[in-house]
Amino acid sequence: LVILMFSTFINITSSFLIIIHEIGKNPKFSKWFSEYGFLLPFFTILSAGHIETLYILSSKLGMLKLFRTTFSKTAENAIFWVGILGLIIGIQILF
Repeated sequence: LVILMFSTFINITSSFLIIIHEIGKNPKFSKWFSEYGFLLPFFTILSAGHIETLYILSSKLGMLKLFRTTFSKTAENAIFWVGILGLIIGIQILF
């Protein structure tokens, strides 16, 4: 239970920090946020389970503008490495 809570804390904190970083440093993301920012709390909560959920925002799902944001390379790297950390923690939960 403690490991699961730790994993959730890492994912939700990381997603919050990535979003804050992108709003401040990435003009394309900032513009997207001004139009579709109402989605971010929902995706932050979803990313508590898996940080990779944030990739849905840039997936161009259904050709909707809603899912056409652009993450910086820094954000993509952070999502990748936090995902790897989550995988390692998930393995510990199983064994």
